[in-house]
Amino acid sequence: MARTRQVQLRSSKVSYLATKTKATKTADATKTTTTEKTAKATKTDKVAKTTSPSNTVKKLRVTRSAKKRQDELRKSRQAAHYAASISDLFAAIYYDINRVCITYRAVRRLKRTEFLPFYKWQYEQADKIVRTVANLNVEEVDPCDEKDTDVVRRLDGIDLFTQELGWKMLAICAFSDGFRIMCRDQQDIGFWEAFIDACEKNALSLEIFARSRNLDWRGLLSPHSKSGIVRIKKALAEPPSKLTHLHPHQIVRQLDGTLAKTHHDKIRQINTENCIFDPEKSTGDDPTIRTAEHGSCDLCGSDDPCDCLLDGLAGTLVELVEYPGKGVGIRSLTKFKKGDILGEYTGEIRPENYLGDPVYSLNLIHKNDQHKSLALISAVRYGNWTRFISHSCNSSTKFECRTIGKRIMMTVEAARDIGMFEEITIDYGLSYWTGIRGNCRCGEDDCISKEA
Repeated sequence: MARTRQVQLRSSKVSYLATKTKATKTADATKTTTTEKTAKATKTDKVAKTTSPSNTVKKLRVTRSAKKRQDELRKSRQAAHYAASISDLFAAIYYDINRVCITYRAVRRLKRTEFLPFYKWQYEQADKIVRTVANLNVEEVDPCDEKDTDVVRRLDGIDLFTQELGWKMLAICAFSDGFRIMCRDQQDIGFWEAFIDACEKNALSLEIFARSRNLDWRGLLSPHSKSGIVRIKKALAEPPSKLTHLHPHQIVRQLDGTLAKTHHDKIRQINTENCIFDPEKSTGDDPTIRTAEHGSCDLCGSDDPCDCLLDGLAGTLVELVEYPGKGVGIRSLTKFKKGDILGEYTGEIRPENYLGDPVYSLNLIHKNDQHKSLALISAVRYGNWTRFISHSCNSSTKFECRTIGKRIMMTVEAARDIGMFEEITIDYGLSYWTGIRGNCRCGEDDCISKEA
C-alpha cells in the first residue's frame, strides 16, 4: 500500500506540472525566441570548451596516469604474490631434499630397509623430471603435432630453468616434491622467471646443502652422459664432493662464495648433538641429569624421568654463513613459528668458575630459579650450530631452561616468527659486551652500544 501511494502521488505531481506548463505556455511564448538564442549560444560555448585540444590532452593525461597507477599496483600485487609463493617453494625444496637425504642415510648406514621403498619412489620421480627435459633437448618436436606443442608449452618454464641454472641444479631440485608439483602445474612464465632469479641468488646455498648431505644428483644425470647434451657432460666432469666427510654445521659459506671450516683460534671446532660431561674436568655429578627439583617434562608433562627426546629436525634446516661486519652467523632454511624449539645449546660441561672459554660459554640455569647457575656449557671446541648464532638487541630467538626426558638443557626457541632465509639472532645480554668483546654491531635502532 505504501508503494502504491507513492506511485499515485508521483502521478498527481506529473499531471499538475503538465497542466501548469500548458497554462503558462502562451505567456512564455514571447520569451522563447530570446531564451533559445541565448541557450544555443551558451551550449555552443560549452561544447567548444569541452572539445578544446587542451581539455582533450588533460583527459588523456589523467587516463594514462590512472592506468599507470593501476598497472603499478597490479605489478606490485603480483610481485608480492610471487615472492610469498617462491618463499614457500624454497622451504619445500630444502625440506624435501633434507628428508630424502636422511632416508638415504638411514637405509645405507643404519640398514633401515623399511625406508627403502620411499627412497626408491622419490628417486624414480626425480628421474622422470630429468629424463623428460633431456628428451626435450634431444628429440625433434613437430610444430604441427598438437600433442608435441602442448608438451613444449608445459615445459617452457622448466626448460628455461635448466638453461639458466644448469643440469646439476635441475637434478638437485628434482628430488623435491614441491619442485616437481611446480613443474607439473605452473605455466606462468613470469612466475618461473621470478623463481629462477631467486634460485640464482641461492644456487650456492642449495648446492652446498645437497652436497654436504650426499644427495645423489649425479645418478640422475649419468644415464644421459652419452645423449649429446654437452652441459650434462660438463656437470658430470666436476670433481666429486669432498664435503660429505664434514658435518653440514662445520661448513661456512663465506661472503666471496668460498667455503671454510669452522674454527676458533686456528683450532678446528667439532659438532656434537649432546652435551659432553667428563668427570675429570668437573666436580661432582653430571648437572644435566634430571632430578625431582627440575619439575615435570616440558614435552609430555611427566613428573618422572621419561623417554622424551628433543627433535633435532629444526637444526637440519639452517646453514652457517658469513655476514658483513659480524662474521659467522646462522641463516634459516625454513620458516619457524613463535615458540618453536630450534635446538639445544650443546658443549662441554664445565664448573661455574671455568675461565677457558670467554666467547662461547653459556650458563646452565636452574629451571625454577633463573638466578641459580648449575654449570657452564663451553662450546669453543665441541658444540653444535647454536653456538654460531649472532647477537642482536632485537633478536628472533631466546634461551630457555627445559626439562626433557631424563635431562635438563638450555634450548634456543623462536621469540617471534622467523622467515625464510632470515638470519637467526639471539640476545646474549648486556654483560656479554663487557670486557674484551667491545661494542655491539647488530645495527638495531635500540642497540645497547648506541645507547652507551
